[in-house]
Amino acid sequence: MSVELHPLIDGGVDHAVANPSGGILSCRCAEQPVRVEVATEIGQVCVCGCPNCWKPAGAKLAIVSLALREGVAVADNGEKLTVVDETAPIRRHQCSECGVHLFGRVDDMDHPFHGVDLIHPELFNRTIAPVPGFALFVALLGEAGRDDGAVEMVRTRLRELGIIPHDYLSPALMEVLGRHAGG
Repeated sequence: MSVELHPLIDGGVDHAVANPSGGILSCRCAEQPVRVEVATEIGQVCVCGCPNCWKPAGAKLAIVSLALREGVAVADNGEKLTVVDETAPIRRHQCSECGVHLFGRVDDMDHPFHGVDLIHPELFNRTIAPVPGFALFVALLGEAGRDDGAVEMVRTRLRELGIIPHDYLSPALMEVLGRHAGG
């Protein structure tokens, strides 16, 4: 039995496709969509199981990436953006009409991810989808009310797709946190 995770990866992942850099992210509004310009390379494309990331309807996992903060700017209809949770370390900006999260920003200069924004690269205005290389916070799917068997099925399906599952952060991101903590 195949487990559906996200529409962009359920049919398979072509790891030979390079990740696109930059472009315009658009919310899902038919009229006057919020558009965010990403004028920088994106990196660390992954799928995420945390309960805070935006996921399209029916998806168990989100697709997220990092972009340098200075390369991310609201281009159109920014008045429709609201922050999901003002107290969260990552302030996720969503369209107040369709609910799509366009980017998450860390304002705390002491946070290890200050200077990069989390984006949802599937919202780029292009047909080539970025290729996720790993999955984060898979264990949190169990905390969201799913049983352990379902979490293990998700891990298995991710491995079948060539996406390395991690229950929390990937080793590369843990290294960033370690360097930050070490000063």
